[in-house]
Amino acid sequence: GTGGELSVKVFGNDWDILNQAIEEIRHIMEGVAGVADLQIEQTSGIPQLVVDLNRSEMARFGIPVGDVADLVETALNGIEVTDVYEEDRITSILLRLSEEYRHDEERVKNLLVDAPNGERIPLSQLADIRHGQGPQEILRENMMRRKLILCSVVGRDVASLVAEAQRKIAAEVVLPAGYFIEFGGSFENQQRAMRDLAVLLLVVVLIIFVILFSSFGSLLQASLIIISIPLSLVGAIVGLLLAGQTINVSSMIGLIALMGVCVQNDVILIAKINDFIKGGHDLREAVVAGALKKFRAIFMTNLVMIVGSIPLAFHVGTGSELHRPLAMVYIGGFVGAILIRMVAMPVLFEVVSGLTTGRSKLAHS
Repeated sequence: GTGGELSVKVFGNDWDILNQAIEEIRHIMEGVAGVADLQIEQTSGIPQLVVDLNRSEMARFGIPVGDVADLVETALNGIEVTDVYEEDRITSILLRLSEEYRHDEERVKNLLVDAPNGERIPLSQLADIRHGQGPQEILRENMMRRKLILCSVVGRDVASLVAEAQRKIAAEVVLPAGYFIEFGGSFENQQRAMRDLAVLLLVVVLIIFVILFSSFGSLLQASLIIISIPLSLVGAIVGLLLAGQTINVSSMIGLIALMGVCVQNDVILIAKINDFIKGGHDLREAVVAGALKKFRAIFMTNLVMIVGSIPLAFHVGTGSELHRPLAMVYIGGFVGAILIRMVAMPVLFEVVSGLTTGRSKLAHS
């Protein structure tokens, strides 16, 4: 993983291809609205002396690659030749060229390599020697090399920005086989949390259904409450849209809590309607009496939740990006519950129960 609000990671093996791809992506990201503080992770810039062996020349003189590699390794990096033993320590002795020779390109070129026929061939005749730059460090993720861009997101939601960036990168950046792009940072964590919450939401719905069925002893009434859950989400979605908020981890948590409260209100309402039916009222009278009886309790519950969420919805400051989506889900969802669910649920109950009763009568007749 990586830090930052958003990161774009390019994976592959060749360092030059990764550098070229990351520059192309940086140019694209500069044109995406909402991108701020764009920067490429710095991993290059170390001066190096590059020794590129000419294998055809080495073969002409009969010099093995290993001999030349050993010479360069000994001259520039050094090899351990012996140890000096003292009373309290052991000191290794390293053999290599002095610093003034190691940093002088011409002197490195004049290093002599022994050929099998006794000749001594200058290293410059067997290799292309030049100054270059190499990576300060080679970063890997899941055992693959990667380069990345870090940025912040301002004035829009991360999900829409990533979707736009993905479209533009797919259209303009061509990567060789074996190279691929991933988006990470806090966006990656948010996507993982959203997937976990979606699974949790399904589990919660299943548990609620089991509890409702065991409580009412009716598959129809339990299914009616579960099917009507989307009605409670309509107001929440409208509230998020009006406030310019998005579906994120905070709003998902709010949706789960909203669903639980609305289901609780439905349970109270249907339980009271069932009581009136058991008391001898016909279906229409029981529905109307139950709805009127529980209207005040349900209305006051929803109203208290709305009023309690207003300060969070209008507070702007540190942490508001977390609690404002949650508050707007509560406000929009409970307003929708008052306007929609308190009317829709009694109507749906009467319609479904009437159809079921009608079919039962036809079956008996």
